[in-house]
Amino acid sequence: MYGLPWSDGIPPAGVAGEAEEILPGRPSHRVCCRAVARSDPRHRRGFTPAGSAHRQVFLQNPKQIGLLNPVPSLIRLLCLALLPATALGAGAPAVSPQEAAKLVAAGKAVLVDVREPAEWKETGVAAPAVLLPKSDFDGDQKQWKEFLAKNGDKQVLVYCRSGRRSDAVAKALADQGVKAANVGGLGDWTKAGLPVRKVTGP
Repeated sequence: MYGLPWSDGIPPAGVAGEAEEILPGRPSHRVCCRAVARSDPRHRRGFTPAGSAHRQVFLQNPKQIGLLNPVPSLIRLLCLALLPATALGAGAPAVSPQEAAKLVAAGKAVLVDVREPAEWKETGVAAPAVLLPKSDFDGDQKQWKEFLAKNGDKQVLVYCRSGRRSDAVAKALADQGVKAANVGGLGDWTKAGLPVRKVTGP
């Protein structure tokens, strides 16, 4: 640190890295550590310009002094980075259209289009898809309950227009104990060169 007192009552930049502790001080000591921290009422030791002699820094208002140590914040950031995706509210498990097609062909999964009937007619649907709208899932789930009763032992792979609605459905199914995954949007399916069929009728 630097000699006392500082002309403007604020320690020069660079003092922050040298401070070690802070304790409440007496009003007669005008030293202010606002540039260092803002709430830790502990005593801090510093060094003179020569870096050899220790001295105490007293704070006029220790209640306004903060923490200097950035380590706790870094630890919190590291912990967040290590959290599983589900803990951060991430999306449902994802399966590529190619993998979905293989699972369906092998009889291990069922593909479901969760868009609405008007969308099915407008764009067509993935060839092997079962058509179950999200509106029914959000309602009484009559169609969905019948479907799950017949296919409870298979993985449920869902898709929609963009992947957003299917993600919500896949997560909700997972919460019910169903093995489900999001395949994304119909565009992903068609871009993969997978077959699409037309939907007619009411």
